[in-house]
Amino acid sequence: MVMPASRFQAPRSVILTGVSGGIGRAISSRLMASGWIVAGIDTVNPESPLEHFLPMDLADIAKPDEQAALQAFLGKVDAQAPITALVNNAAVQELGTFDEVSAEMLNRSFAVNVTAPFVLAQCLHDRLARHQGSIINIGSIHGEQTKKGFLPYSVSKSALRGLTRALAIELGQSIKVNSIEPAAIATEMLKQGFENHPGKLKDLNALHPTGRIGTPQDIAELVRYLIEDAPAFLNGSIIGVDGGISSVLHDPQSL
Repeated sequence: MVMPASRFQAPRSVILTGVSGGIGRAISSRLMASGWIVAGIDTVNPESPLEHFLPMDLADIAKPDEQAALQAFLGKVDAQAPITALVNNAAVQELGTFDEVSAEMLNRSFAVNVTAPFVLAQCLHDRLARHQGSIINIGSIHGEQTKKGFLPYSVSKSALRGLTRALAIELGQSIKVNSIEPAAIATEMLKQGFENHPGKLKDLNALHPTGRIGTPQDIAELVRYLIEDAPAFLNGSIIGVDGGISSVLHDPQSL
């Protein structure tokens, strides 16, 4: 499949967190195919080496040593090609019911899923504003609809929704800020969880009005659109990518 070239004449850089995961790899590949220079941040080295990569646990992003490393990294990237987009894709999924969740689990969830996107937005503000850039937060359907056992993840993703709206209000004249909220996405991690239960994966696909769960490429293509082609008036939006599952009513009487 031949990807269309970027509309930008000069090279542009994008900061992408969680670059080594399933969705992160898809976003990275799609943006590079469109001419972007991808600068990745993750705890795990990416499978395909990037020109710019910073190994970092985003839970520690506010520490002085990590801040110094981050600023040096951003300066090096920006010197090669202006940074015009930030994609906050990294996340931790701490799981547990009310009785199981500890304060440490909740704090780590907020540190990675909420505080890190905020700190990165602050660090990149001047660079992004200079080029009327974009910030994309990768949220989750759990930010609005959730189930038992997802308390830390759900609460932190709900907070990321609030951060998206607040940043859009604060920065909207110079930077577009939007959020993508996927439902189930067919990453390797998800598929491994169903290895011993293929029937349950089939049922999960069937629950979605589209007849399938999402793919990392679905998310990657929307990210590309938002940072390349979306109108400037699209700001502060929470975009669900869920195959219609959030519209399905589960009525126990009909089962």
